[in-house]
Amino acid sequence: MKILDCTLRDGGYYNNWDFDPLIVKAYLDAAAANIDYIELGLRNFSKPGFVGAYSYTTEEHLSTLELPEGPVYGVMVDAKTILSSPLDVEDALFVEAGKSKIDLVGVAAHFNEVERSEKILKRLKSLGYLVGYNLMQAGGKASDVIADKARQVAEWASWMSFILLIHWVQWMQARLGE
Repeated sequence: MKILDCTLRDGGYYNNWDFDPLIVKAYLDAAAANIDYIELGLRNFSKPGFVGAYSYTTEEHLSTLELPEGPVYGVMVDAKTILSSPLDVEDALFVEAGKSKIDLVGVAAHFNEVERSEKILKRLKSLGYLVGYNLMQAGGKASDVIADKARQVAEWASWMSFILLIHWVQWMQARLGE
């Protein structure tokens, strides 16, 4: 089993991705010993209003970080960020993996974005990244719908590093009456 930690990405929902650099360093130093994959944050276009560096996790910001040896580092991008852009993945947000401190990109997509996400995953793979897929809001979906979407993704991305089903635990608990 491999462990993927998303403390900085997910924790950012509570502090607008504005983490104190000393806390980030302490966290990374501690996590590096036992974690296989670390999502450092999101990858986004500029937004109005203030959000911290881990909402964008740009290459420029990554260059300021001392990443301990051990884990594979990555970011998460929302499929709609790319799908709504007139730019392609590379022009929009990503450089070739060999020019980045990250090796993993997770793509988060809603069920209605699955079919349109294929080109994003394939382009990220062609840039040299390990690619994961985060199928969001599976909670409350019928098991055949979940299986169908997961099967679609697996058909055109058998090389993928992971498929996450967010809210899967809640869905299972609801099905089991817990």
